[in-house]
Amino acid sequence: MGAEGRPASGAAPPEWDALPQRPPRQRRRIPGAAPAPEPAPGAGGGAPPPAPGGGGGGSPRATQEPPPGLAPAAQAGVLDIDGAQLEGGGQILRNSAALAAVTGRGVRVCRVRQGRSRPGLRPQHACGLELVRALCGGNLQGCEVGSSEVRLVPGVRGMPAGGEFEADTRTAGSCTLMLQAALPCLLLATPGTETPGPSTSVVLRGGTDNPQAPPVDYLRHVLLPVLKRHAGASVRLELQRRGFYPKGGGAVRVEVRPAGPAGLRPLDLAAPGAVVRVELRAWFAGAVTEEVPKRMAEAARARLRAALGAEVPAELKIQKVPGARKKTGDGAGLLVQAVTAAGGGLGGTALLERGSQESPEELGTRAAEQVVGALAAGAAVDEHMQDQLIIYMALARGTSRVAMAEPTLHTRTAIAVMEQMLGDRVRFHTERPLEGSPGPFLVTCQGAGLIPRAPT
Repeated sequence: MGAEGRPASGAAPPEWDALPQRPPRQRRRIPGAAPAPEPAPGAGGGAPPPAPGGGGGGSPRATQEPPPGLAPAAQAGVLDIDGAQLEGGGQILRNSAALAAVTGRGVRVCRVRQGRSRPGLRPQHACGLELVRALCGGNLQGCEVGSSEVRLVPGVRGMPAGGEFEADTRTAGSCTLMLQAALPCLLLATPGTETPGPSTSVVLRGGTDNPQAPPVDYLRHVLLPVLKRHAGASVRLELQRRGFYPKGGGAVRVEVRPAGPAGLRPLDLAAPGAVVRVELRAWFAGAVTEEVPKRMAEAARARLRAALGAEVPAELKIQKVPGARKKTGDGAGLLVQAVTAAGGGLGGTALLERGSQESPEELGTRAAEQVVGALAAGAAVDEHMQDQLIIYMALARGTSRVAMAEPTLHTRTAIAVMEQMLGDRVRFHTERPLEGSPGPFLVTCQGAGLIPRAPT
């Protein structure tokens, strides 16, 4: 699920959006670091490379020069992206910033989240952008809560691998959405002379389980295994502390090893494959009793058994979130995952939080329906994974193929941004199912084949 909000006509986002954010920092600071310089006038809207010791936060990466054959971003010009196009949400910001970092070309996103009930940047967007800026040693302007226009000019193409970073929204804003922006940069970081290259670690603080973002369990058990098996991504995610609305306070540590010299592999998910087993993972916290996640899971299991048959095994794990209620708050969640022989990504999630109007049974059934609906369409991925895979299809070397239900608005938006940022280096094509058939749609992409390059 790439969306972190809803259009203005929907429910208003939680009040955490109004709280201040803490920009990401590199744990090993350089004393006396100077702020990043302002962009030079008449340089195509770009900014000159930061002065030695600069980079806003002491990142040594800001002093690196672009790799051979790649023009500095200030000379290459800044690409304009309309932040209100199609779905018009934060996904446009995250994908634009990530592609700017890995290509070395500056980007300006205007009309940011214009159609939302609270338009402009929210704390989690600003914090995610600051994290990408720190990773690529770039210059970032307009990154304030409420801003409707943001410009990022990378200091280097991607970043040298290694080091430790931390980003803290100081709210219940989503950790997983920040990772969406940072992960492509980390995978295409420059490995240096080591084989394999050194891993880079990032600690993300905020909300781990949000109703309008992928839960951390979905990333850990569904998305990241797909990227490892099909794209060769080496990512280790550790859930240090769960956090949800309204308290937040969650912490996720991610260690990413850069892709090899050939870059990311294309994704081959043209067929879903047979369902081998179903895995259900539930958790509960605070005043919520274990009975609640059990009811959610049993309702989900009953729906899946009706769709798949009783012969498909279903495993259930329930965990209580440690800690006192005043620190954790009250809540419960469920991840339903169909494990297939082809290694597809089929998951459904449910979250019970303060003010939830649905019963545990309704929540569990809805989570199962997300999986059942994808399987009925002959899809290899669920509808929330669709748009999350688009950027990796675009970056990969070769042709990716993904069978999915009808592409969502988020997916179509992601494809549009890839084509605008990468131009004729990528080619997407969507093949519709035969008339009268429920699906699947087959989305193919001839990727740009971007690879890490050592800076000089």
